[in-house]
Amino acid sequence: MIETLPVNLVTTAILWLLVAAVASVFTALMYPLYKKLLDRTAPQDEAFALMIYGLLPLAAAFLVMFLLNYPHLASALIPSHCHGQSCAPHRPELSLSHHGGTALIAIFAAVVFSVIVVIQRKIAVTRSRLKALHKLSREGGDISYRTIDSPKLLAWCTGLIKPRVYVSTGLVAALSSRQLEAVLVHESSHGLRRDNLRKAITGFATLLWPSLVRKRFLTDFAVATEKACDCLTAVKLKDSALVLEVIHLMAGANPGNKDPSQQRQDSLTRLQQEQKGNLKATLCNWLFITGLWVASIVILTGAAHLGVEWAIR
Repeated sequence: MIETLPVNLVTTAILWLLVAAVASVFTALMYPLYKKLLDRTAPQDEAFALMIYGLLPLAAAFLVMFLLNYPHLASALIPSHCHGQSCAPHRPELSLSHHGGTALIAIFAAVVFSVIVVIQRKIAVTRSRLKALHKLSREGGDISYRTIDSPKLLAWCTGLIKPRVYVSTGLVAALSSRQLEAVLVHESSHGLRRDNLRKAITGFATLLWPSLVRKRFLTDFAVATEKACDCLTAVKLKDSALVLEVIHLMAGANPGNKDPSQQRQDSLTRLQQEQKGNLKATLCNWLFITGLWVASIVILTGAAHLGVEWAIR
């Protein structure tokens, strides 16, 4: 008797991985088009929209799997076909005893093992760096941040669960108290927004994307988080000019970051011009994301069903 999909958790996971991979490629190919639309969205909304966009393939894959396991719900999405004399809606037939099924299990095991190894290594390296950083730093003038000896103008927020803000002694010496306050509010905003955790989740969710598009996407996401925190800082301190001043200063001290800094300056200028952002652009942004998600589900439900059955014939 042929073993069907829901009988075995491994076969379900294999099919989900295949669907997620195809959905990831489709979503990545659509990203350049989406980016043009996103550039007109309110700066404070970009990071969240990008994170949702990055999670689309995995979310689509989960719903596709649900529909495949309940074929009567998905009958309109799967072209009619028969197995022997049975033409009724059915779950995709995947035989583990077939050489195609064995190959899929081997591929799935290799992918899962690789992902586990990568995650474990990243966690180990991050923990080691955080311990070293803590030893090399000391409490600053305020318990909300720690300082590290360096003449460079540096400030960052690190940590996934309990974020901490670090600044260099060079930065403290170079900035006025008001400028330093803007830097600390900006970095604290990263912690309050859990941006490091968001970056980790988004990085994991896009592992199956083509590498070049993924690199660009993650860079755009990092810049978007900076822009969001700039906006929060400007609103909290009620001084956009001060935030722009600090961005200029930091960009001059770190020439390699000119492009992202220019994007941040542009976003603050937009914030000054339209405090509530462009409602039409925001609406178009979410309509695009919703449409892409629905299209992925509609296309992949039928394609996954027929594709798996064809591959193991």
